[in-house]
Amino acid sequence: MQTPLLPKTSDADVADSLAIFKLILRFTAGPHGNNMTGPELAKRDNALANYIIHKGIVRQELRDEIYCQICNQTWRNDDPNAVARCWLLMSGCLSAFPPSTTLYKYLLKYVSDHAYDGYRAICQQKLMQSYNMEPPLARVYPPTVMEWKANRKCVNMALEARYPDGDSRHAGVDSWSTAESVSSLMMRSRGLDPIEAEGWTLSMSQSDQLFDLNGQDFILDVVSELETPPAFPIQKGGHFLSSRLSKDDHRHHQPSRRPPSKSSNYQVNP
Repeated sequence: MQTPLLPKTSDADVADSLAIFKLILRFTAGPHGNNMTGPELAKRDNALANYIIHKGIVRQELRDEIYCQICNQTWRNDDPNAVARCWLLMSGCLSAFPPSTTLYKYLLKYVSDHAYDGYRAICQQKLMQSYNMEPPLARVYPPTVMEWKANRKCVNMALEARYPDGDSRHAGVDSWSTAESVSSLMMRSRGLDPIEAEGWTLSMSQSDQLFDLNGQDFILDVVSELETPPAFPIQKGGHFLSSRLSKDDHRHHQPSRRPPSKSSNYQVNP
């Protein structure tokens, strides 16, 4: 490809579009001629896909270009493995940023008509969820490891959360779940009426630290921050956890941005 698929207003956008095209080709081509094992391959794929997705998160003007390039790679492609990897990447992008209002209906139509295997339902759901948010928002971090596993298998996700009285339950979550929406569902499961179930949120415990989430925080963004390697580029202002430590805690407990341990859990709070 010598030029972007969509018009661009600057040379920088043109250069970034062509660079993303090469990354998408590299991802869809898959592993050839290497000795990576299953876990190593998944880790490599996730890192490459997350970098592509990060570009869409921080550069709104590139989002439609990314979606159009992925669609272009699936159109009349006779390689089933490449097509499957394209739809995996599509599901990852739809987990993190929405298309423009102009592209939305065309992308929804394309997904509905041409999505590979089980990706039709998962991509439709993610696309409609992100589009129906007011105002339209993007995630701060790329998808988590759990999201990539769920996308590969086209299954739903759940996280364990604990109530202040010690009771614990699993709550269904998706890429666009907020702390407020999940806590509201969990409080209704305890018998509260819809009005009383509003206004709650979640706290996440990690080792000896407790982090309070704002109601509109995307839950999986907080998990993704812990998983993100220190050298990975992040959006400005994207440090959820470090910004919520008190000054005294920050001097003694620098957040490590490591994968959540078995001790990580969520607690429902008013």
